[in-house]
Amino acid sequence: MSSRAPTPPQSSLAPSSNQLKVTPRRTTSRSSFHSQASQSDGADEAKFSAAREMKGRFVYVDVEAFLDLLPPGPVMPEQTVPPTLSDHENFEHYNPFIDYMSSFVGDWKLANTSQSNDGRCFAPVFGSDRGKPDVTLYDPSSELEQSEGTKGYKADMARAELFGEFKVKKECDPFEDTVDLGTGAEGIVETESLTGQKTRGQIIIYSTMVLSTQQRTRVFSFYVRGHNARLICHSRTGFQVTRSFDYSKDPYLQEFFWRYTNASRDDRGHDPTFVLAQDNQLSHRAREVLKLSANEPLFRVSVGMTDAETRHFYVSTPFTYRHNVPVGRGTRCFRAFDPNGDTDEEQRVFLKDTWRNVGYPKAEGEIYELLKAKGVPHVLKPVAHGDVPGMLQLASTGEKSLRHYRLVLDKVVRPLWEFPSTKCLVQILLHALEAHEKAFKSINGDFSILHRDISEGNILFDDNGDGFLCDWELAKVGSDTSEANERTGTEEFMSLRLLDSMLKDSHVEHEVRDDMESMVYVLFWISASYAPSSMTPDERGRFLSTFDRVPLDDLAASVEARKVTIGSQRTVDSLKLTTAPAFVELLEEVMTALRQSVLGLNRAETRLIRSDIKLKQGTEQLAEEELEARAALEEKRLKGQMATHDGLRELLSSFFGSGDWGDEKDMAQENEVRRPGQRKRKRRGKELPSSQASKKAKG
Repeated sequence: MSSRAPTPPQSSLAPSSNQLKVTPRRTTSRSSFHSQASQSDGADEAKFSAAREMKGRFVYVDVEAFLDLLPPGPVMPEQTVPPTLSDHENFEHYNPFIDYMSSFVGDWKLANTSQSNDGRCFAPVFGSDRGKPDVTLYDPSSELEQSEGTKGYKADMARAELFGEFKVKKECDPFEDTVDLGTGAEGIVETESLTGQKTRGQIIIYSTMVLSTQQRTRVFSFYVRGHNARLICHSRTGFQVTRSFDYSKDPYLQEFFWRYTNASRDDRGHDPTFVLAQDNQLSHRAREVLKLSANEPLFRVSVGMTDAETRHFYVSTPFTYRHNVPVGRGTRCFRAFDPNGDTDEEQRVFLKDTWRNVGYPKAEGEIYELLKAKGVPHVLKPVAHGDVPGMLQLASTGEKSLRHYRLVLDKVVRPLWEFPSTKCLVQILLHALEAHEKAFKSINGDFSILHRDISEGNILFDDNGDGFLCDWELAKVGSDTSEANERTGTEEFMSLRLLDSMLKDSHVEHEVRDDMESMVYVLFWISASYAPSSMTPDERGRFLSTFDRVPLDDLAASVEARKVTIGSQRTVDSLKLTTAPAFVELLEEVMTALRQSVLGLNRAETRLIRSDIKLKQGTEQLAEEELEARAALEEKRLKGQMATHDGLRELLSSFFGSGDWGDEKDMAQENEVRRPGQRKRKRRGKELPSSQASKKAKG
């Protein structure tokens, strides 16, 4: 039986059990790339960026050990001689391969998707939303959509089981095989050629799209050049890659397809604890509480460590976008329905799905319990939490191990980028600052808790405009000396001091001042991204590139660019804000304080300090030594203004309680952003309807 995918009916696609529709929030691409790639288009830039970002994340695994990642399955069909593929990468190049492999995939659908991008891929990776693998495998139940004007099919990364990338030239190989001359041990290295980097970037992007749009523990793929092939497995900690083999002589690729298509969903990498909800009375109630239409997907999610402790919650799609990256925690946050709640409010809860570092001494739910016991305000209350059970829920590629983990908190909250007014935005930040301060301060001899990961995704708010500081997984508790003492933070918002330490490959202790600086960067990132403004997409893109994540070899230029932004007297003017005047004045004061704190005072500011001191003394003459002493104290105070909770709180509070805030209708809006070399893209966010939050901003 041929495994070519049939022409699908014209009806719309129903969501599969692993499909998660999401909307792009922002990209992680940078304004500058490797000089050799500077002439490539945006799609190529994304591939080079992906290859460089994931450098060192590929580990060698023996082919037979790789095959054992899947169960053996029944007896495999007889192998025949595979066809010789053409020397041209065109549509027909892949069809002989698809026909040949049909006997090893049964009634599964191996489709030629080389001609049509996935227009439904809502999770851009490194700025790319071009999901177009050469060949994609779908399960027998999938309905595929014919590409217009071609004989192939539209790629659908939200349904893809696995994919393959094909090349005809050796210089396009993403890896090279190595052999240790002393021990004979086999291995791989990442190729340095531009074409090799580009191929590797394609594999990274496509695999991450599958990982991001589905609930997966791992994603398989393969690479083919002629009769040479490699097998690849991607998890939250990296990629496992085999050596190259000739599948016309060693039928490893055929066996891989046979094993995969005969394996269970769990073994293929689908998460069995996150499944489509059945259509029953409970799911109808969940839709009612979550305000979901009948067409929106609804999933049943398990939370707990053992069957006896397991609880079930219902979610639709995540509202955060940290998971569209190849490795790391892959955090997704959901508005969830709790069947155990007695009221609508109690039934609406917040569910966080993440992969936690097993080297940290406490899971995040345990830290929340400590925070509540400590009486810290503006943090949510844990309802349920625990590791997701199962061998495949532990990802361990290389040195780091991550365990799949879920946490449910007692209140549904909204992301910071949905602020209903700039005054409410300031209030939310003040609340987060209060939580940070109370958690850190030791009261009656109890332990301090330092957050260490301030970012735009970790500050949330409810419909009353009350802010909450979330995501305490990386927090340092007391005098802990475990692995949690490693360098932490979200790179886009890390302090210059910590970034400098990365450049020097030296360790500095994460301190309160680093989190205060991060909070200021969050304020400016949110302002540029979502506040009402007359900036052009290009201007906005150039400003936001200051905060882009970059590989270590680009970090020095990025740090210098951020210093230039901070040092400029026109930074706030460049935002071209059309918000309340008080908000603009606040940003001016905050940027001045930040500049003095991290760059020091300039000569004009130093002269002004001395002039102010003399003016306040009136006719009284100060000895030069006394003037210098008082000036030094004032300079020290200004330089340290952003290093403490008090300094930042006083700045924010002084404007929140006074100033011209207008009619408080300067809500978050959808702003278009375009970085150099990128196509137009809209910054995620909608103009929000009036809510209690805009009315209840206190002060």
